[in-house]
Amino acid sequence: MVALNLLVPTKKRSFIFYDRAAILLDPDEMAAQRVRISVEIFATPVSRSLNLKYPYSKEFYGYAQGFFTGILTHEFPINYSTQYIWDYWNEHATIASQLASVLARIRQFLLASIQVQTALANNIEPTLGDLMDASFDIIEELTNGLTFDNVPEGQPVGIGDRILNTFVHPFDLIRFKFVFGTVFLVDIESWNLVDTTGSFSPPPWPDELPYNPGNPNGDPPESTPGAADPENPYGALPPDSSPRDPRLDPSEYSNAPDPEPPLGTVNLQGWQIPAIPGQQTAGFAVGCPAGSLADSIPPLASVQNEVNLGVFPISQDAMGRVSEAEVLAAFPGFAFGDNFFAADTNCGVTGTF
Repeated sequence: MVALNLLVPTKKRSFIFYDRAAILLDPDEMAAQRVRISVEIFATPVSRSLNLKYPYSKEFYGYAQGFFTGILTHEFPINYSTQYIWDYWNEHATIASQLASVLARIRQFLLASIQVQTALANNIEPTLGDLMDASFDIIEELTNGLTFDNVPEGQPVGIGDRILNTFVHPFDLIRFKFVFGTVFLVDIESWNLVDTTGSFSPPPWPDELPYNPGNPNGDPPESTPGAADPENPYGALPPDSSPRDPRLDPSEYSNAPDPEPPLGTVNLQGWQIPAIPGQQTAGFAVGCPAGSLADSIPPLASVQNEVNLGVFPISQDAMGRVSEAEVLAAFPGFAFGDNFFAADTNCGVTGTF
């Protein structure tokens, strides 16, 4: 049997969601000997209401519910900002795995006994044949219904690829629901006993546990604006949300905020237009980079004595809009509405933000 690290799971999955979500357990977790689920509240709009009767003061953030084939089986109130809400041990699978390991060693003993008896039989074929036939029958009976993953080649026929029969995890889907404006993390850890042969010594318990002596009451979740600011319910820099499971109904999830569009840059060129009495008024022009003002903005081809202010990179969002503030900073004196802004699709600009 594989020696498990008692403090480190064989598998861990982590999710970050907003307000509500649903998570399907995968096949490894459904068949694991142990499954542990924890929740951490990153941010919440809930005002703290502490029940100080408990050594670790109790609050309320939301609920989780477990379902098996669509039927409710478990309910978990989430009363702490960091909490293990579920720790399941499949005792039947653990005992069955240990039993399989013991019987695997009996099988190895019987095979070794055959080799010893072969030497003692001095090649008396009937006695040896009878002994081996009887031993194979014993092996067949002892190992029926068990699995052996590391059976070396050349072993007696009849062991086969058996399945260790046991139960599965009591729920296959867990749903979460919190107050609008909550950002939360879910960790699902599982321990799987894979092989039924090999090492049988339990791992040593560590001398020093990774225990944090800090008071957990001193680390409350960040406060979020919540319904007070529907345009920005999760704060200025919320973490990325985990992907939604396409096998589930989209209504299982709340509307996580769309990520900010990625910023790029685009080069824009500016010109200062001097006043000429009776011919042109003073002003500025910003357009796509070109050799001259006439090349960049053809309607201004008649302008005289223009001063080239240079080309500057301006931040641009995913929609092709450029930063109005950066345009004003790059070309001091320019004013939208009073001057010419002719940067367009020729240089990939669709407007300003």
